[in-house]
Amino acid sequence: MENQLYWITTLTYAIVLGIVLARDMIVSRKISKLEKSYRVMSAWVIFFCLQDTLWGLCEVNIIKNDTLFFICSSIFHISTVITTFFWLKYVLDYLGNKIRNKKIFLFIDLLIICAELFLVIANFFYTTLFRIVDGVYVTGTFRPLTFINQYIVYLIIGFMAFILALKKDNKDTSNYKTVFIFELAPILLGICQLLFPEAPFYSLGYFLGCIIIHIFIVAQDKEIYLSEEEKFQKIVELNKEGYLNGHTPFSSIVAFITYLVAYLNGKKNIILSNEASANQPTVIGTKINHQYSKTYEFESDFMNYMNKFIGLDIKYFSLLRGLSELNIKLIHIIHEI
Repeated sequence: MENQLYWITTLTYAIVLGIVLARDMIVSRKISKLEKSYRVMSAWVIFFCLQDTLWGLCEVNIIKNDTLFFICSSIFHISTVITTFFWLKYVLDYLGNKIRNKKIFLFIDLLIICAELFLVIANFFYTTLFRIVDGVYVTGTFRPLTFINQYIVYLIIGFMAFILALKKDNKDTSNYKTVFIFELAPILLGICQLLFPEAPFYSLGYFLGCIIIHIFIVAQDKEIYLSEEEKFQKIVELNKEGYLNGHTPFSSIVAFITYLVAYLNGKKNIILSNEASANQPTVIGTKINHQYSKTYEFESDFMNYMNKFIGLDIKYFSLLRGLSELNIKLIHIIHEI
């Protein structure tokens, strides 16, 4: 199961970021140049996570094809440095006139991309970066150089944001600190990737970076321009077009993913820990619960759907369904005694 976690987690990053981006595109139809830059960057990170998922499937031999594994690894190497370009482009757009000679930074990044592309092409003839031997990824001589190439860009961006954040007369200090943290995510997790190559830290760094920017900059910028009345009006308009209010059914997404994982690992049971309160109504006078995907009704609907369209002998259920939170705590106390 541990070997499967690489591709499962990268796929989850892509799905979650895809949901965030899709919602953003639905709600905000008129976008600024900066938001467009963010969306392009996020879309590329989703692509990166998906190709990393494919690489993970090859790495654990779910896909047993050395040629495909080699191609996936080559795309992976190119994708990492292209990600730096979209990262840099967003930060330069965000910092605006506070950064001079933007084209020089972009030109340096393009040179780094060309250098990486040269190494990848050369790797088809000589082992410069890696080779695939019987389904195993073997590191080449110049593999550490690719790490240095991409992180030069992240260090430059982080340094620029750090200097701007130190200026006392700057009204946007908090945002510059956010950009600095945004750059730290891929740097620190990139180091983790070197130390623990079997974990998807590259994808995690890019995923966290996008989420940090979305929460602390993109979302906050929208709040400035949208009053409460405007937001309410937007909800009314979307409701008229058929969109529904509610939370993202994340646990239902996880249900489908775990079903696939159970099948791949030959497991018969998917066991959850949703207790009795998950079935209690949260709207007075109705049977409506605000988290339908954690209710017994969802479990039944999910099993009926999978039995009808998939037909595998896999059960999806909660062991704690009949217990309240108080019952669970009492059991825990008795166990501790």
